[in-house]
Amino acid sequence: MSSFMGEEDIMLSLASEIFFEQGLFSYLDSLLERYRSDVHRLFPAASSNIVLLNQNRLGVIFDPKLVRLMKRCNGAHFFRGMLRLRPLEEWSTAHLEGGRIILFADGDEKSWACAHMGNEEFIYGEWKEGTFSPYYSDFDSWIKSSLELLHLRIDHREELDFRLKIQPEHGLLLYQKALHILNEDSPERFKQAQSLLQFAYEQGVHIPRLFVVLGDLQFLAKDGPEVQIQEAELSLYRKALENLSFPMCFQEELPMGFDFLKQLVSAAYKPEDTDASAKAMRQFWEERVVSISSFQELLFVEKLLCVLAEYLMDRTHFAQAKQLLSSFLDKAAEWPLVSFSSQIPLLLADMLIASAEHDRAEQILQPLIQQNLFPSPFAVSEHLDVEKRLQQQYLWQKEQKYAEALLKIGRITTYRQEPWGIEILEEVLESTDEPRLLSEAELLLGENAILMREFELAKEHHERAIQIAKKIGHLGLEGAAELALGMVARLQRQVGTAQKHYERVNTILQSHSNEFLAARFLLRKGNLEAHLGNEEKGIQSIQMAIDSFDALEMPLQGAWSRLCLTEIGVTGAASEAKEIFRELSCAAGFAYANSFIDNSSFEINWHLNIAQQYARKISRAQRSIPPYTRAHADTFERRLGAHRIAISRSGDEIVQALGEELVRLSKILKTQHVFPSNHNLARYKVVADFLSSHQSYLAAEIMSAHLDALPLKGSVHEHFLMALARTRNIQLIHKLLEQLETSNSRGAVVLAAEVMGLRREKEAIALLIERLTSKDIEIVLACVLALGRIGDKEVVPILYVLLERISSEQELGQTGTDSLQEQIAIALLMLGEWKGLDLQAQSIIQPHSDPTRTLGEMVGRFGGASYLLLLKKAALEIEGTQGLGAIIGLGYLGDPRIAQTLIQLTGHRIPNIAQVSGQALELLTGHFESHEEPLLRARWSAWWEEHKHRFHNGNRYRHGQLMTPKVLIDGLKSREAIVRRYSYDELVVSTGVRIPFDCDGPWRIQQRHLKRWMQWWEDNATSYVPGSWYFQGELID
Repeated sequence: MSSFMGEEDIMLSLASEIFFEQGLFSYLDSLLERYRSDVHRLFPAASSNIVLLNQNRLGVIFDPKLVRLMKRCNGAHFFRGMLRLRPLEEWSTAHLEGGRIILFADGDEKSWACAHMGNEEFIYGEWKEGTFSPYYSDFDSWIKSSLELLHLRIDHREELDFRLKIQPEHGLLLYQKALHILNEDSPERFKQAQSLLQFAYEQGVHIPRLFVVLGDLQFLAKDGPEVQIQEAELSLYRKALENLSFPMCFQEELPMGFDFLKQLVSAAYKPEDTDASAKAMRQFWEERVVSISSFQELLFVEKLLCVLAEYLMDRTHFAQAKQLLSSFLDKAAEWPLVSFSSQIPLLLADMLIASAEHDRAEQILQPLIQQNLFPSPFAVSEHLDVEKRLQQQYLWQKEQKYAEALLKIGRITTYRQEPWGIEILEEVLESTDEPRLLSEAELLLGENAILMREFELAKEHHERAIQIAKKIGHLGLEGAAELALGMVARLQRQVGTAQKHYERVNTILQSHSNEFLAARFLLRKGNLEAHLGNEEKGIQSIQMAIDSFDALEMPLQGAWSRLCLTEIGVTGAASEAKEIFRELSCAAGFAYANSFIDNSSFEINWHLNIAQQYARKISRAQRSIPPYTRAHADTFERRLGAHRIAISRSGDEIVQALGEELVRLSKILKTQHVFPSNHNLARYKVVADFLSSHQSYLAAEIMSAHLDALPLKGSVHEHFLMALARTRNIQLIHKLLEQLETSNSRGAVVLAAEVMGLRREKEAIALLIERLTSKDIEIVLACVLALGRIGDKEVVPILYVLLERISSEQELGQTGTDSLQEQIAIALLMLGEWKGLDLQAQSIIQPHSDPTRTLGEMVGRFGGASYLLLLKKAALEIEGTQGLGAIIGLGYLGDPRIAQTLIQLTGHRIPNIAQVSGQALELLTGHFESHEEPLLRARWSAWWEEHKHRFHNGNRYRHGQLMTPKVLIDGLKSREAIVRRYSYDELVVSTGVRIPFDCDGPWRIQQRHLKRWMQWWEDNATSYVPGSWYFQGELID
C-alpha cells in the first residue's frame, strides 16, 4: 500500500470504465480525496490574460486542453513533487526545435513536453537529454496515465508496458514499444517490431521515422539470395518524405539513417518507381523545407540533394542537377547553419567545372578556401548531444574541405593552363593527408609537368598517384594516371610502353564504369593511332571522344580534343575549337587554336577586351570593394595571367599592335582626370603588362621608347612602373640601364631608377650614384630611394655626404631640400643606419620651407620612446602640414603617455588637427570615433577613462595591441595598399630582415611572401619583447 494514501484506500481498476470515461477534473478530484492534503499541491488558477501573455511570450499555440487545466490550477505538485506541472510563467521552449515544443512538466529524471504539430494536433512526450520521444496525442490521457503510474508505484522499467496496458491500441505507444524491441537481442525482435509498427501506422501514426523503419523491416523479412526492394517498401519511404517538413517539430521525426534516400532512386527499379521517388524528393525540398534549424536537418538535406543530383546526372540531366544544387545555395543563403555546409558546394563546383563554368565554380569555392570567412558557430543547445557531435564533425571537416576546394581550383588552373596551378596543387599536398585528394593532386601536378614537357617529373607524379589510388582502391584515379603515363610514353616515342599503359586503362574500364575516363581513353588511343600512322583510326577514335565529351556537356575537353584532330590535319576543327574557347573565355585554348589558322592579327582585341574586364575586377578586389574581398583577386589574376602567357608566346606583329595601342591610350589618358575605375586606365595597365611579359627585342624597344611619354606621378606612372618592375625581358632591363646612364629626359631617368630599386638590381648602383650629382631634385629623390631599396650598405658613406651637402644648401636657402633630406634618412634606415633619422628628428621643431607630414611620421614609426617629447613639442607648437605629421607620428610611436594630449587635441578649433589627432589615437588604441559626429573630445575622454587600465606607460602599442613584428605582419594582410607598404617598410627597418613582400602584386604571390614572414615570426618570436621599440632587430634603449 502506498505511504501517500489516506484513511480510505480506493485503487482504480485498469479495466474500469471510470478510468477511460471519467473526465479529467473528476479524476483529479477523486485523486485528491484519496490522499492527505500534503501529498498533492495545486497552485492558484491562471486568468485568461495570464494565458495570453505567456502564449505571446513563447510565440507558440497552447493546447486548449492543457490551458483548461491551467485555468483551474496554474501549476501543481503531485505525489510530493514526483510529477510537477510548471506554472505558465516557467514554461519554456525547447531550443532549436523550431519553437514548437514547450516544456511544461518535470519528473525526477526527465521532463515532459508538448509539441504543436500544426492545426489542432498536439503530441505529448518525454524530454530527456535533449530528445523528445512522443507518447500521447491527448493531454488527458497523458496526465491520467502518468498519475496512475505514481499511484500504483510502477517501476520505471515497466512504465511503457503499463501505459500500453491502459491504452493497448494507442499508436504512439505502439511506436515507442517497437523502437524498444529493436534495441533488444531477441531473435524475434524484427518480426515483433514490424507487427507493432504496422499496427501503429493503422492507428494513424505518421511519424517519418516509422515509415522508414517499417520499410526496412519489410525488406529484411523477405527470403531469397537476390531480394530487391519492391514498390511496397518504396511507397513507405515516399510516405516518410511526404510527412516530413523542416524545421521539424521534434528531431525524432527524422529517420535514424539516410540510406533509404539512395534506395529510392536506385537504378535497379522500374523507371516509373524511381521517377515517382525523385518527384517526391524534389517536392520535399521545394515545398516542405522552410528553413533548417539543426545539424541533423542540414545533414539530411545535403544527403537528399546529393542523391537526387546524382540521379539526374546518371540520366544526363546535367542542367537540372546544377539547378537543383544551386537552389540550395540561393534558398538557404539566410539560414545560419548552412554556412557549415560543404558537401553541396563541392558537388556543385564539380559539375560547374565539368561544364566549364569556372567563374561560377570559383565563386562557390571561395568561402571554403577563405577559412577566415566562415561565420562564428551557430548557437547550439548544450542539451543536444547529437547536435554537438554533428557540429564538431562539421567544424573538423573545415580543414579537409579547404584542401578539397583548393584541389578543385587546381583542376581549373590545369584545364585552363593558368599560372600558379602548380603552387596551388603543392599547397593541397601540404594541407591534407586524405589519400583521394593526394592522389588527384599528384595526377594534376603530373599533367602540369607534361604541359611544360618535363616528362620525367610527370612520371614521378603519376606513379605516386597510382600508388595512392591502389591503396584506397580508387580505380578512376588509377586509370587516369595510367592514361597520363601512356601519353608521356607516346610523347617520348616509347610506343610499346604507351600501349601497355592503355591496356591497363582498358582493363580498368571493363570493371569500372567511368564515362569521363572512357572518353579520355578514346582520345589518347586516337593520338597513339595517329602517331603510328593510322590516321583514319586515329580520327575515328578522337571523334568518338569528342562526341562523348559533348554528350557529357564538357565543352572545354571537347575543344581541346578538336585541336587533336587539327594536329592530324582535319580541316575546320581548329575553327570549331576556337569558337568554343572564345565562348568559354579560355585564353590558352583560343591562342593555340589561332596558331593553326591564318590570322596575322591574332585577334588581339579579344584578348585585350577580356583582360581589361579582369583588370577592372582586380582593381576592385584589391581595394575590397563589394562584392569582392582582397582574396577574390586571385581568380581574376589567374584568368588575366592566362592571357599574358598567351600573348608572351605570340609573334612580333602582336607586339607591334600592342605598342600602337599603348601610344593611343597614353594620348587619351593625358586628356582625362584618371580615376582608378577608368576603363581606359584598365586597358592601359593590361597593354603595359602584356608588353612587359613579352621577351622580344621589339617589346623592349617599345617599352623603353615610351618612358618619355609618361607623367612623373599618378596612376598611369604607377601601372607602367609595376609592369617594368615585374618584367622578365632581360633586354628591357638593359634598355632601362642605358636610359639611366645616358638619357636627358627627367621622366625616363626617374622611372628607370624606380624600376632598379624595386627590382633590387645591384648592377644599377654605380649609375644611380652618378645621378646623385644631378641638379634635378626629382632624379636625386628617385635614385636615393632606389639605393635604399637595393640594400647595399657600401653606399651609406655616399648618402651621408649627400645629406651633409643638402643640409648646407638648405642653410643657403635653396628650396626642395626638406623632402630630399627626409628621403635620404629613409634610405639610410632601410640600410640599417640610424644617424640620418636622428639628424632629421632634431629639425622637426623648426619650421621647414617646404613642409610635409613625412618627417613626423618617420620619427614616430622608426624612432624610439626618447623622441616622445620632441614629437609632442612639434605637435603642439608647429602649425600646418609639419605639425600634423608630428601628431600622427605620436600615434605611430604608440606610447600611452601621450594619450591625454591627443585627446585634448581632438577638441582643437582647426578641424584637420582634431581629425588627425583622432587618427593618431586610433593607431595607438585600435578604437575608432567618427570625427564627423559632435563632441569628439568628450567621446574619446569617456572611452579612455573606461579602457586606460589596458595601457601601461612606457610600452609601445599599435591598434590596441602591444607592438611586435607580428602586428606589422598582420598589416601586410590589409585591404589597403598603403597600409601594406607602410607595414612592410616598418617591418624591414625594425627587424633588419629583408624577406620580400610585393605590396601591389598578385594575391597568391603575397600569400607566398606572407607564409615566409609568418614562418620567420614563428622561429623568432621569443627574440622580441612585446611593447618594445626595435631597430634592425636590436632593442632601442
